[in-house]
Amino acid sequence: MTTDEFVRVMLTNALSPMRVIERLEPLVSATGLIGAMSSGRGSVSNNETGKEELYRGSKAA
Repeated sequence: MTTDEFVRVMLTNALSPMRVIERLEPLVSATGLIGAMSSGRGSVSNNETGKEELYRGSKAA
């Protein structure tokens, strides 16, 4: 993988969701919550194929 590809995927799957949560936080009441959902492909123990390391790593992040 190239550095540019790594940065693009990590930005999309790891950093961008956190930025969205930061923007939503002021809109949520003190007793409310913000849910974030990932993918089972981010599971380290569930990786039986050893493929898609970049995608899997970004989802685990």
